[in-house]
Amino acid sequence: MRIRPLLLTPLVLSFAVLAAPSVSAAVPHATEIPSWLKRHVGTANGKIAARILKRARAIYRRKVAQGAVRNPCYFAMDATRPSILSSGQVGRRFYIICEADKSFR
Repeated sequence: MRIRPLLLTPLVLSFAVLAAPSVSAAVPHATEIPSWLKRHVGTANGKIAARILKRARAIYRRKVAQGAVRNPCYFAMDATRPSILSSGQVGRRFYIICEADKSFR
């Protein structure tokens, strides 16, 4: 049996969680990051890098346009961050973004 290597999109894994009823409010037409979400963008712990967020949003929007996703939330992983910080604490690299509710976790 031959094992194929796992190929990851550089710097981000992003996919939508499938199961919610509507996305009309979740997917704004502008490609710019919404103002409420901009406060969560940055390099500090608990914030997501701008290029990672933009890529995650683009993948999510493409899947919505294809009809593959109906959930107003999507998942992003910021692989540019270490999993363990220099202080020894666990770094935050995984995010759930729900644009319809304006929530970032």
